[in-house]
Formats: sequence, C-alpha cells, structure tokens
Amino acid sequence: MLPWFAKQRSRLGQFWPVARKLWRQSWLGVVGAVLYASWDTYSAPPGAHLTSSWVKSFGGALFLIMWFLNQWVRTSKQLSDSAQLTSIQSTVERVAAEMAAGRESRSPERGEPPIVVQTPPSASASAQAEANVVLGPVEQTASITARSSSQDPVASILEELPRSAHGALARVGGEIERELRALLFSSGWHSPAGRGPLSITSAVRRLQELDVVPKALGDSVRVFLDIRNRLLHGHGVRDDEIPRAVKVGIEILEVVRAVPREVHTVIRGGIPLFSDAELRHQIDAVGVLLDNVHSNLGRTSRSIHPTLSTEYRPGAVVSWEWSFEPTFGPVWYRDVDTGKVVQPWQSSALFVGREIDYIF
Repeated sequence: MLPWFAKQRSRLGQFWPVARKLWRQSWLGVVGAVLYASWDTYSAPPGAHLTSSWVKSFGGALFLIMWFLNQWVRTSKQLSDSAQLTSIQSTVERVAAEMAAGRESRSPERGEPPIVVQTPPSASASAQAEANVVLGPVEQTASITARSSSQDPVASILEELPRSAHGALARVGGEIERELRALLFSSGWHSPAGRGPLSITSAVRRLQELDVVPKALGDSVRVFLDIRNRLLHGHGVRDDEIPRAVKVGIEILEVVRAVPREVHTVIRGGIPLFSDAELRHQIDAVGVLLDNVHSNLGRTSRSIHPTLSTEYRPGAVVSWEWSFEPTFGPVWYRDVDTGKVVQPWQSSALFVGREIDYIF
C-alpha cells in the first residue's frame, strides 16, 4: 500500500503547480467570461435571472474568448517567427561575408615554406628527413569537413524537402547540432570535464567562450533551433514557413561548416612501438598515424601518437582527445614505407580520440 500512497501524494503535489500555470494562461478569458455572463444575466427580463442562464452564458463566452486569444497568440508567434527568420538570415549572411573576408586576409601566399612535423634533435638526419611529412595546401574547408560523411548533408536535405518539409527541417537542425559538436571535438575545444553527451546549448556557449564562432552566429543558432521546435510541434503553420526555415537552416549549416578547424584522419593504426632504437622491446601501446588538416593555416601534416586501441580504421575522422594517464617516454618505430627506424617524440600523452561519426 505504501507505493500507492506515495504515488497519490506525488500526483497531489503536482496539482497546485498545474493549477497555477493553467490560471496564468486563462485568467483573462475567465474574467471576460464572468463579466459577459453577469451582464447578460442582469440584462435579462425579470424572472429570467437564473443560475443556469448565467452558466450557459459563461460557458459560451469562455469558449469564444479562449478561441480568440489562442488565434491571437498563434498569429503573433507566426509574425515573430517570420521576423526572427529574417533577422537570422541577414545575420548569417553578414557573418559569412566577414568570415570569407577573414579567410582571404589570412590565406598563405604562394611560395611560403610548408609546415612540417619535426622529430627530436636526437634522431638521425635520415630518420628526421623521413619523419618530416609535408602535404599540399588545403583548398576548401567545407570539403574537409565533409570527409567523414559519404553524402553531402545539404544535398540530402534538399532532396527530402519536396517529400517532407517537416522531415527536412528536422534534418537540418540535427545537422547543425552535429556540425557544432564535430567542430568542438575535432579541434580539441570540447570541455575537458568528460566524454559524455554535449547539449547544443553547451556546445554553442563553449564555442562562443573560445571566440571560435561570432556571438551573433551562436545566438542565431539558438533562436533558429527554438523556432524549428515550434514549427515542428505547432499547429496551423503556414505552408511557406517551414521551407523558408529550412533555407535559413541550410545557410547556418554552411557557415558553421566553413568555420576553420582541425580534421584528423587515420592513415594507419596498430603500428608497433618500441622503447629502444634497436626495436627489441615493444611497449604496450601501439601507434596511430594521422593526417592532420589545419584549415586555418592552409596546410596539412602527419603525426604518429601512442594509443591502446587497435580498432582505428584507415580513413576514419577522429576527435582530438587525450589522456595523461599513462604517458610515454621516447619510443621508436619502423616506417612501413621507407623501412627506416624513426623516433617520433621524446614524450607523449595517450591518444584516445574517437570516430567523429560515432560520438553523437
């Protein structure tokens, strides 16, 4: 019996909060209906001042007043959403123009020396030459960010729009959330507190704190996602509202995808590591060779890091995550391409990056 009483007590505890909220939402209609019913009953001929007449007048007036108020609130929200979408669109276009101008001013000139990954000074000259891996310049950030996906999300959203506008709106919101989290984890900007799920509000706030995205863009993302939720779950939405919201969402997605970031792609995993240059004593960790794209610098490089995982797949895009327990001192490995022994670092933390596609 005790669980039953506890359940009833819990329901009773919810009664007053629900009643207060219901009163706040309907007090105007109730007051108006009371005034109308009282006037209607008072204006009736003598002898017709019955309680039943007052209740009938009250019920009809309350229904009409609440219907009108509901229509008023819904129309005002539609106008507000339309105005906010217009504001978001202009803000996103301005931010995109500013980011494009910033990329042009920061783009490296031709002939600049490429960025390389240096080995320790103790390494031999031949080994150092083999470890200094240099790749070409990065042409487009958007193409880099799409490397972890087999299909361009924008194209799939546009394909879905004629079939289901609601589905396309849900997809574009989900892609914005995924891209923001990928931006955090791929560049190592996520909070070091843990490896658990990250809400979209926390992701935007973190990117704003790091000055990675402009404040105007972060605020626009939050407002857009709020509008998206209202359009998806609201009633009486105009036919042109959702396609317009999808268009604005795609513009936000394109801007977020263009934010400079690092992208780390697995080249090879499970590389044996040794604690001596003669490769006699293998350590517990193995090496993972990464292709590192620094889109803000316009260059790529390669690096090898110790890890306890042997599950890294070539071509997988991984997050930039580390653990400082344990750490590793000088190690050596044999380069499979050249066959030469290379010392990649003097000391290193443990690489624990995860595939970006499986984090979210």
